[in-house]
Formats: sequence, structure tokens, C-alpha cells
Amino acid sequence: MISWFLGQTDYLFFLYGLAFIGLGAVSYLLSRQVNQRLAWIWLALFGFTNGTRPNLILLNLTLPGKNGLPAAVAFGEQVRGAAFD
Repeated sequence: MISWFLGQTDYLFFLYGLAFIGLGAVSYLLSRQVNQRLAWIWLALFGFTNGTRPNLILLNLTLPGKNGLPAAVAFGEQVRGAAFD
């Protein structure tokens, strides 16, 4: 069972990121309708930043070779993690 999950980590990362992006999208839409905009905007920012993280990890894993993009993605993720976590 563990080997099956290890083979499906790309799908798990994608669904994990998609759930947070969905949270960000719904929170953003609610911020445009409700009086408590500040709280919804912060939740939307949290959802979008934490939703892009697994997708950036996927991008880093799937790009072949050692070009500059995976290094920039890894650096950007470290900066984001230090700032928001």
C-alpha cells in the first residue's frame, strides 16, 4: 500500500495544491460580497500561497536537467516559507 502511494505522489501534490487554490478562489469571491473583506482577503492570500507550493514542487520534480528554473523555484519557495509560515 505504501509503494502505491509513493507512486502517486504527483497526483497527491496536485490535489493538495488544488484544494488550497480552491480555498483562495472562494475566499476571494466572498471578500467581494461580504462586509468583512479584510479577513477574507487574508484567507484568500493564504490559500493562494499555500496552493502554489505543491505545484511548484511538482514543477521542480518534473523538469528534466539542472536548468535555472528549478533553482529559482526552490529559492522562491524558501523565501515564501520564511515569510508566511
